[in-house]
Amino acid sequence: MGAAPIITRVELSRYRIPTYDLATDVGFAMGQFYQPGAHGSRTRVGIKIHTDQGVTGEYMSGAPAAY
Repeated sequence: MGAAPIITRVELSRYRIPTYDLATDVGFAMGQFYQPGAHGSRTRVGIKIHTDQGVTGEYMSGAPAAY
């Protein structure tokens, strides 16, 4: 087995995804809910890690604390 990969670059990307017929009420425990005619957006953060051996890893987070 060779040496462990060394991280050479980390990329962070933020995406805004439009939503339709979804509303948010901070007092509502389930978060977003169906409401005809409502529109807004959700933010997602992506991370991509590159290594010296050509191995990459990617992850998309939906956690609100990530933005």
